[in-house]
Amino acid sequence: MKQFTQSSEAAMEQFVRSLGTNCLKFRGEPLPQGFSPSAADIGFEQTTCIRVLLQRGVTYTGTVASLQQWAAANVIEFATVHDLWQWLNTDVQGQMALVANVQMGTW
Repeated sequence: MKQFTQSSEAAMEQFVRSLGTNCLKFRGEPLPQGFSPSAADIGFEQTTCIRVLLQRGVTYTGTVASLQQWAAANVIEFATVHDLWQWLNTDVQGQMALVANVQMGTW
């Protein structure tokens, strides 16, 4: 998911626009700290909202409310690209940074 947390809002808007009515699936994406397993399939789709889908069976033991919701429902929905981008660059990126610190031994 790191590539999504590092994109600009304009790039995210272009990505969402390119989805059309399709669901785009990414296999084996590294997940933020607190998820088990640490990598899973995720998908993006746009219907009346923008949805980020999470592979079934993934759990989250962290304290970030939006990530708890995502893991419990296997989907999180956003009304706008800005809302999606903001979530990726706050809740998700913050937990991805913790993963990077642990992997690099700086924790």
